Amino acid sequence: MKTSRKVGEIHKNGKWAWTEYSEGKFDWRTIKTESVKVPTLQDLLKRYETENSQEIFWAIYQERLNDKSFKLTKPQQEIIDRLKSGSVIVNINEHHASGGDWTWDARPGGKIYRAFWNTMSVVLKGSGNTRSPKGFILSEREFNNKQS
Repeated sequence: MKTSRKVGEIHKNGKWAWTEYSEGKFDWRTIKTESVKVPTLQDLLKRYETENSQEIFWAIYQERLNDKSFKLTKPQQEIIDRLKSGSVIVNINEHHASGGDWTWDARPGGKIYRAFWNTMSVVLKGSGNTRSPKGFILSEREFNNKQS
């Protein structure tokens, strides 16, 4: 028996899909819904300890925003806003005794170092890792290579 149905077609009741359950045999079958586990803040913090990625950092930040008691100071919020806009911190003279000079996108101005690390410690509180996510801080050489 030939039908004009296509595999994957959804029944008008929305609960069934046209399925080939055996070679050459078709039928309406219940659509299986997979339960999607939404990661908790603790799950994200644990993943950040090993992956250290910007994606996980921003997911943690988003979870923190859902907490009414989470507050950032004005300098910390400015750091977040700059990072969200795509700016990067460039460490010029990184081998200098003081650790180098930190600038936004290799342009002079502003005290960044302390505000940045305070922001990391507030957002990543509870994580065993307060390292910066990959790509937030670049050496001057990395920044120049990225620009060319």
